[in-house]
Amino acid sequence: MDFSKHYRNLHRLLWISAKELEDSIDKKTLGEALGYLEDNEYGLACECLLAEVKRRALTTPLSLAKAAKKMDIPS
Repeated sequence: MDFSKHYRNLHRLLWISAKELEDSIDKKTLGEALGYLEDNEYGLACECLLAEVKRRALTTPLSLAKAAKKMDIPS
């Protein structure tokens, strides 16, 4: 398995998710998720975004669902 490709793909999916959600979620939460993403903490970034999506009863972006699936995180 090409891990660098895997992590680049996760990073891209989570970045897209954050951009799709930026007008719908709390700015503090968005900043926290982006901070995790910047630190390559993909699981934490994903969980942070998913928690906010659930808290606000939003539709989970496809990119976020794909990232969660790749990390075996229930979405």
